[in-house]
Amino acid sequence: MDLILYLFFLIKELVVSLAPILLFITILALLQKVSYNTVIELCGSKSIVYTGIVGTTLHEMSHFIMCVIFRYEVKEVRFFDPAPDGTLGFVKFSFDPVSLYQRVGLFFVGFAPFFMALLYFWLFTNWMLDIDLLKSSTSDVGAVISILNSLELLYFAVISEGWKGLCWLLVSLSVLLHMMPSKPDLEGATTGGIVLVILYFMICSIEYVIDGDVSGISLFIYETGVLITLFLMKLTSISLLVCVFLLSLYCLKSGIKRLRSLL
Repeated sequence: MDLILYLFFLIKELVVSLAPILLFITILALLQKVSYNTVIELCGSKSIVYTGIVGTTLHEMSHFIMCVIFRYEVKEVRFFDPAPDGTLGFVKFSFDPVSLYQRVGLFFVGFAPFFMALLYFWLFTNWMLDIDLLKSSTSDVGAVISILNSLELLYFAVISEGWKGLCWLLVSLSVLLHMMPSKPDLEGATTGGIVLVILYFMICSIEYVIDGDVSGISLFIYETGVLITLFLMKLTSISLLVCVFLLSLYCLKSGIKRLRSLL
């Protein structure tokens, strides 16, 4: 295979796998922003602090777990400790810049809150609503239809489960409001992501030299991308449900306020 065609093939495989993931992460970030602003409009800015009891604790705990896995030196941890500057928690750590393992770890440490949120929703939704987010296959339908089907399933599950459904909804709101990586998290993740991309090209090149093709690593990247994308579609459904719930409360509050002003 010509070198230019070979590089083009590797880039294409990487883009095909990552593009849907980045798209859904962007959608989730937008839904989080809408939910965040709606909660403030409904209950005031201080309400965000209370949602952080669960959401921020999971966020910082995920950073801490990844720091331990990648053998970082953890200097200070605050899982939930609201500060006057708006900080709700933090994990301070240092790493060896010479260590390739710890360089790669920056990506996983940065995106750890997102991974933790995915794990939480899989376990908590299975426990509270008896819905396995990874069980049902959505590969045979379009993304929009799949999201709408999941949204309908979650909606009726929340309604039918009563107090358990309400508990799931409120705790899910807390997690959704704090699951996205912060700006410092993304800066560290970008550094680790660059190292991962370089390793991807190196491993593919070695496989190509040894076996004459890169089907093995390409198939692994593709299947992993599909699995993550399917789960993100489910998570988007959850975010939409929470967002609609909040917007409904906001509309109800605005309607009552207007009615009182007329009376």
